[in-house]
Amino acid sequence: MFHIEIDSVTINIHLEHGIYRFLKKSSTGKSRLYHLLVAASVSGLPATGYTYQDYVRGLDISTILVPEKYQVILLDRYDLYKGIGADRIRECASSSIILMDCKDVPMISKTVPYCRLKMSESQMEVF
Repeated sequence: MFHIEIDSVTINIHLEHGIYRFLKKSSTGKSRLYHLLVAASVSGLPATGYTYQDYVRGLDISTILVPEKYQVILLDRYDLYKGIGADRIRECASSSIILMDCKDVPMISKTVPYCRLKMSESQMEVF
């Protein structure tokens, strides 16, 4: 379980450490969650995110994939850079909740369980 409040939004993640991927639905709030987790990181909270734009800009994914540094890491649009950082993602999964937006098998494991995101204006829940 992970709980923070950032920018007037309460985020509750009801998952154990491990790797999860979101269902293949658009407009569910994944990018909004990514931006909130990055804002949390800037505020010193143990959550962050990485997206395709970071990859294109040359930001090394290993800068956020540090075991025990973050409680939650969201990898947005991972299908566009899939396979990058796979070993580090698996390593971080023992001490973090790794959330992936990946439209196909993320090349991390043969099976990555799905998670769901429920959103309102002031609350986001992942389960």
